[in-house]
Amino acid sequence: MSNELSQKELDRVFGTTMGLLGRLTTFHSVADKGLLYGVEEVMEELRATFKEMRSSGELAQLLTDPSKVGAFAKLLESQENKTYDRVTETAESAIEAGCIVFAHGILDSCVYGYLTVTSLAAPSLWEPFVDKKKVDLSEVKNQTYEQLRESKIKDLVEKAERESLLYKLDLLHKIVPPKRKISGSYKYERDRIEKLDDIRNKIVHNNNWNFHLLDFNTEYMYWNFLNFYLLSLIIDNTNLKLSNEVSKYWIQDGEITESSG
Repeated sequence: MSNELSQKELDRVFGTTMGLLGRLTTFHSVADKGLLYGVEEVMEELRATFKEMRSSGELAQLLTDPSKVGAFAKLLESQENKTYDRVTETAESAIEAGCIVFAHGILDSCVYGYLTVTSLAAPSLWEPFVDKKKVDLSEVKNQTYEQLRESKIKDLVEKAERESLLYKLDLLHKIVPPKRKISGSYKYERDRIEKLDDIRNKIVHNNNWNFHLLDFNTEYMYWNFLNFYLLSLIIDNTNLKLSNEVSKYWIQDGEITESSG
């Protein structure tokens, strides 16, 4: 039963990670291409609002000296290019920040999924991490060694879910260490993931978008290869491989489902 569950989980984790990253990069591309059009729409709305406020006299009412409304209007018009640049920069930052936060979440879920796979497929790999765990006598009395081991491994996996992306990655590398170099030029770079983690935290916790973000298009390819790399760790340390069912996993309406096709 555990083999069946671990096989299904492996297919699900790899397939949905690929699907989610694919949809994210599609969104990023569409948003990037539509950015200038969207900014121009915003500027048109601002111009129309400003024109209406001036013609209705509302703008003059905001000034301590209403007679200077004309000079104030010219000052605002002279700042239009700067406003356009600020709106563009803000929109670009919002797109990049949003995509980075989503990408981080996808990878975090991916690594946690692979940890779950290893706990199901090869619990013996977890033994060095649970052998010295304290066990109550009542537990020993009512459970077999295998049941106790499964319970302690489950506790560790659940604890890992609450930890950072880097913690999960470090733990996965201890459970299923690299045994070979995967084909191509890909190289696992922990510092690169740490940078993603740091930027994500600044966006979420500090509301800080005014810094040089990652090159999304470059990092997207790296994140995809990371999924393949982590898959290779699982394959090399367990008896699992992807099945044909992996192609059935897609993302629909925000939920992970199995397609019928």
